[in-house]
Amino acid sequence: MEPVFHHITVPVDGSTTSERGVAFALELAHDGGRVSFCSVVDPTLARAPAAVGAGFDPGPMLEVLDEDAARFCGRAHEAAATSGIASDTRVLHGQSIVQIQSFIADNGCDAHGAAGGRDGHIARGASRARRRDLDREGSRHVADAASLM
Repeated sequence: MEPVFHHITVPVDGSTTSERGVAFALELAHDGGRVSFCSVVDPTLARAPAAVGAGFDPGPMLEVLDEDAARFCGRAHEAAATSGIASDTRVLHGQSIVQIQSFIADNGCDAHGAAGGRDGHIARGASRARRRDLDREGSRHVADAASLM
């Protein structure tokens, strides 16, 4: 049987929404597809206190964010391995939407999921316009089974 999508990209951020996205992507890939997981560390967020004049070394915070991102990707990768699905992971650095767009374009996926935040969009609270920006990269956004109809 042919997979619904051959290559799915799923951004992960440790949220419940992200975990549901991983599970759904693995369901879609179970007949021979593969999944790429990514997590984005935005260094500008770690440097925000310095922007208002606070004496602050962002280095330790960036290390923690990198470790968290790697852990989020690792959990998703383990779930894929347990399900017998090929996957890869990458921790990205920069503005979330820009980095995810680039990752989607570079990895040749034919579908992508959105993760994070209470509304299920990419990178905690990202707008529908940003999700549309990702769709322009040549892959289809898949939020749930209804979006496949």
